[in-house]
Amino acid sequence: MKLLVLYGPPGVGKHTVAKKLATITGYKLFHNHYVVDLLLSIFTWGSKPYLKLGRQIWELVLTEAVKNKVNFILTYVYSPEDNPFIKKMIRVVKKHNGTIHFIKLECAQQELHKRVRTPQRRKFKKLRDVAQLTKIIRKYKLHSRMPFEEHLTIDTTDLSAQKTAQLIKKQYRI
Repeated sequence: MKLLVLYGPPGVGKHTVAKKLATITGYKLFHNHYVVDLLLSIFTWGSKPYLKLGRQIWELVLTEAVKNKVNFILTYVYSPEDNPFIKKMIRVVKKHNGTIHFIKLECAQQELHKRVRTPQRRKFKKLRDVAQLTKIIRKYKLHSRMPFEEHLTIDTTDLSAQKTAQLIKKQYRI
């Protein structure tokens, strides 16, 4: 079982790349906003119930996917505050003899600001305000690199989602 974790700040292209990657690999896609949007329908973003249930849902899905040997892609907005959850994720995958690969997507600030304003972000309850984006990137250190495992870092500023997905596929021989 392989888990690919695509992470980076909002607007960097995680979902777009993950969809292409799922198509060319046959891996399942567990987009972060499946959980976020579910919880936002009832709870305020960042509230205690929102955070508690979010972690529980991700952990349940992860555990069942690993137990059932389902290869999948997870999109994630990482903050150093998430380290306990990420460590748990790594333990669960390794406990069941799976492998986990972290792929950090990044792009130039000007491109990130352009992307965050695109209309397709409305489909999910995604952040679309540049001022808010700047504030949360700073507050939660969303450009941080996870301090675990080996990583692949890809600058998507001038790369298409298809080319980015192909790089990931090649890197991990999928």
